[in-house]
Amino acid sequence: MRIDYFGPIDLLSGFIWLVIILIIARAKYTKNREKVHYKYFMYNVYFKLLLGLAFGIFYVVVAGGGDTTAYWEGAKSLNNLLFRSVGDFYIEMSHTGQSKEWYGLFDMQTGYPPGWIYREPEGWFVSKVSSFVSLITFKSYWAGTFIFAYVLSQASWKIYDLTISFKLHNPFYAALAVLFIPSVSFWCATVSKDAIVLISTFYLIYNLFQIISLEKKSTLWNWIVILFYLYFILQTRSAVAMAISAPILFAFSARIRRRYRHQPFFAGLLASIILLIGVGLVMVFMYTQGELLQRYIDQAAVVQQDFISNKTYGDKRYDLGITDFSPGGLIRVFPSALVAGTFRPFIWEAFSPTLIINGLESAFFMYLMLMFFIRGNVLEKIRQIRKSEFLMYSFYFMLLMAFMSGFTGVIFGVLVRFKAAVLPFLALVITANLNTKVDKEK
Repeated sequence: MRIDYFGPIDLLSGFIWLVIILIIARAKYTKNREKVHYKYFMYNVYFKLLLGLAFGIFYVVVAGGGDTTAYWEGAKSLNNLLFRSVGDFYIEMSHTGQSKEWYGLFDMQTGYPPGWIYREPEGWFVSKVSSFVSLITFKSYWAGTFIFAYVLSQASWKIYDLTISFKLHNPFYAALAVLFIPSVSFWCATVSKDAIVLISTFYLIYNLFQIISLEKKSTLWNWIVILFYLYFILQTRSAVAMAISAPILFAFSARIRRRYRHQPFFAGLLASIILLIGVGLVMVFMYTQGELLQRYIDQAAVVQQDFISNKTYGDKRYDLGITDFSPGGLIRVFPSALVAGTFRPFIWEAFSPTLIINGLESAFFMYLMLMFFIRGNVLEKIRQIRKSEFLMYSFYFMLLMAFMSGFTGVIFGVLVRFKAAVLPFLALVITANLNTKVDKEK
């Protein structure tokens, strides 16, 4: 148990920020309460705050610390450095924290950030981001957790709002899919790299759809937000940027088909041209940037092998049986990696306090997938997905994220955090057919 996280200032700051967040959330709800789907807004905020707090209590009280507290300790060290010297703080924020610059300008007065966080550029970036949160919360981990949880609640609400705008889901089912998946909020509504990745992913997708939508006119603000969160993605988990950007052409192709549905030949021709251009660009990229692609594959292999060999990550792990990390080897392992990234850990693999929720969720998602194929006309459901730019995007994004998560995860404790972005979009794809009321109205 981390006694130092329960000082009077830590608890008081946490309580004050909790009150501030609830006041802000309530004001936003009151402003939009006439919108029917906003009845889930406050429940979403409560849900994120509660599970973020549960995560913090588990790792601070039961586990005695973890990556989340290590990120926070790094943030506090940066705060101490700022109070001592603004110039030194700027220098430390500007570099990546490689071992050759071991601890840079830190000393006993400022405190030293945890070594494994400081040596990893991605982890150190999380501490840098957290340092700004730590600064306004008087270094209270609990206040920081509430702020991260609230920001995630707003990011997930953007995706929910986007989902409702397409009128393909019953608002209740959409809320369950996007807002109320327990494991997503447990692993990502706290001070962590996974929180930054998921928040950035949600905001990027929302703003991308504001730009590609033919009914709306994009603004400069949409582009600023995209660049801002793209920078966060590239600094924390750069491969996710590929999963976010690649499905855009499929979404736009579906949008063209729907826009010109009364001219099927023209719509099909235009959509096919767009897809061919996309495939051509991918082939040109692979031909001209083969080295870069292989570097990404090699990095993924290194991450996977690190998780396999390092016993500090825990014993609950799985093996895809891959020994060939060439593009051909990745294709062969794609099905098993995809299953791992969507449905594992299976219920019999999840007998531990931190994995049991994921095991139950996996069983439920397998049930939903089964119902998708055996209940109703499956061909009609697939046709519905192909006609919707949002469902097409969700499908391909989910496929790419699930593969990357299943391939690099190896350890169930890592996998369940990597796949957090998979589950909402998987749920949206396989529950779109449940919206019979909206279909009849249309």
